Amino acid sequence: MESPNNADKPVIEGLYHRARLVILGFPGPISRLKLDVVGIDSFNALGPITPSLAMLMASPELTPPAREILQLTLQMFGERLFTRPSSRLLKRYAVDGPIATAEAMLLMDHSDRLRALYNDRILHPVRGLAFYNELLDGFESVFARHPRVFLARARQILDPYATPQERS
Repeated sequence: MESPNNADKPVIEGLYHRARLVILGFPGPISRLKLDVVGIDSFNALGPITPSLAMLMASPELTPPAREILQLTLQMFGERLFTRPSSRLLKRYAVDGPIATAEAMLLMDHSDRLRALYNDRILHPVRGLAFYNELLDGFESVFARHPRVFLARARQILDPYATPQERS
């Protein structure tokens, strides 16, 4: 994958911190980022400020798979991730978390509706669907390195119904 405008590592790292703050600062229950934020449970304590504000002020790191997903996205999009229409993907990361968003995109890969949504309009103006497929390949490689994260919520819900051999 080529980085946009030959962006170097310090530029991507700066964009990463900016995108991480967008994700952490999005209003909503912090439980949406349970798989994405290191030590998220520590922000649920009762106190004078909301858990969301406490999390934003502490600015915790993302978990390794969430960090890899965000860095991959920034390597592909660069600064475009912060402008329309590509910023919709960053908003999805903020609403659902990078891991849940990547899972949804992989699970819906064969959906014509999703392909229409993530083609030229959001991704790359010239490469379109090829760019989208590279992004999905990158997500797959992240989940291959972190297999226990992929569909962890679904496995947690289904675990009581599994046989002892099937339990993760």
